[in-house]
Amino acid sequence: MKRKHILSLICFLITGFVFIVSCNNLADEPRYSLADYQAVGTSVFLRDWTEDYDCSNFSVQFYQNCYKAGLPCRVRSGMSGGSMFEIGRHAWNSVKINGKWVNWEPQFNNVYEDHRQTWTPMGGEWGTIYDEDIARMLYEYIGRHVPEPIINLHEIDDSLYNDTPFYPFFVPRAYCLNDDTSAEMQAIMLEVESYMSEHDQVGLFAILDSTYFVFIFKYYNKYYGIEDLQVNDPLEGRSVIEGKSIKELVNSGADFTVLDVDISY
Repeated sequence: MKRKHILSLICFLITGFVFIVSCNNLADEPRYSLADYQAVGTSVFLRDWTEDYDCSNFSVQFYQNCYKAGLPCRVRSGMSGGSMFEIGRHAWNSVKINGKWVNWEPQFNNVYEDHRQTWTPMGGEWGTIYDEDIARMLYEYIGRHVPEPIINLHEIDDSLYNDTPFYPFFVPRAYCLNDDTSAEMQAIMLEVESYMSEHDQVGLFAILDSTYFVFIFKYYNKYYGIEDLQVNDPLEGRSVIEGKSIKELVNSGADFTVLDVDISY
């Protein structure tokens, strides 16, 4: 989480990942320019860094602006880099300009390739799914569903596992675990309650059946699970994990494992 630098108007050299695509796909693919992204990023760039608005807020708000405008964008996390930043944990974005994915620093409203995405293995048999994927999925979920005024007032990475103003916007899209009276679900709810009480938090990330992510949170003494988190990441070449409902998974006896991951940037 690094402060905006006074030299933020410097234009940076565009570099990035090159993808080999067929001529037909290239012809059909929409092309987005630097100016397209700068147009939606101006309002984010003009914001000031505060204790309640840090790099996580910059990256999520820029993602939200791109999402609303139909521009390809992802949230990224890792270590900041280059002469413009102190070295430390940081969140930024990736955007697709003229068919190429490049890194974007929303605090500069420009391409910036000196940050380094990190890859922290989650363990087990997850393979290419990392702690950073967890942070990205939650950050992007906030960007898709939480209004801008709420994002502007509350530091994102400091509140997701604790009492947060984001949860009311999660509830309409979440599955209420309390509505499932099956023995399997009741057993999971006891495990969730025990973990949350022990760690003094009201939200946690877990996996079901070694395949499906779920974010579970407590809101007004009820438990909810988010089912539509997006695992796909086109820049990494990974595809969407086909979804199953929480009810379907739990009632089929799926294994339940709480994930201890760091989502703070």
